[in-house]
Amino acid sequence: MQRRETYIVLQIIPSDDEDNVMLRIVQLKSSNVVTSILLRKPTDIEIKRHVLERYQQLEIQVHELRQSPDEQTDVSIETENVQISQTTAPPPTTTIHDRNDHDIDRSKSPVK
Repeated sequence: MQRRETYIVLQIIPSDDEDNVMLRIVQLKSSNVVTSILLRKPTDIEIKRHVLERYQQLEIQVHELRQSPDEQTDVSIETENVQISQTTAPPPTTTIHDRNDHDIDRSKSPVK
């Protein structure tokens, strides 16, 4: 049985201009390059464009939620290179009761 090794290589590609720093992620299997991903820092214009587009999307989602408040929606942020998603958490499994004086054990309380 022949053993196959896999290597992941992270390479930071510096530049004279700090706005042009890039990160290269390469996956190597044996001697063949399988995957190569090049990420770069977005420009200020790209960031502003993305923020404006995302703000407009959120305004539309808020409007839709006001129209149908019973529907759950996923909130996600997308860039050209990375996607980060946030979804609504499931309801807790334990029941939370209103706190009253019977819930407090005053014998262990440092304040008297």
